[in-house]
Amino acid sequence: MVRGRGEQAESSSPAMSAMMVVLKLFSQQEDTYTQVMVAVRQAQEMQQKAEKRARKFRKQARLLEQAQKDRNDWEEIAEYRRQQWVKAIRERDHKQDQMSHLAREKETVHEHIGHS
Repeated sequence: MVRGRGEQAESSSPAMSAMMVVLKLFSQQEDTYTQVMVAVRQAQEMQQKAEKRARKFRKQARLLEQAQKDRNDWEEIAEYRRQQWVKAIRERDHKQDQMSHLAREKETVHEHIGHS
């Protein structure tokens, strides 16, 4: 093992020097472990945020889907009402035609009666 000047000044024996190396390695491992745990915590936070956004988007998608269904329902109702309106207008026009026809027949009958 090669000892640096700081180690030589701090230790008077090879055993002390070895202990210093072990302590430095342990400290480095602790630092690495801390960095890994910070990265894990950040990844978990990012995952939680992503899940929250996904829930929000799923909720918005459900609301949009329901709005589309409601719109389709209203369009069907509007089309049914329009068809009823068209049918009522046709029936009215038909009744008016019948009344006009009856009025002409009445006039024709009165003319025949009046000429007899």
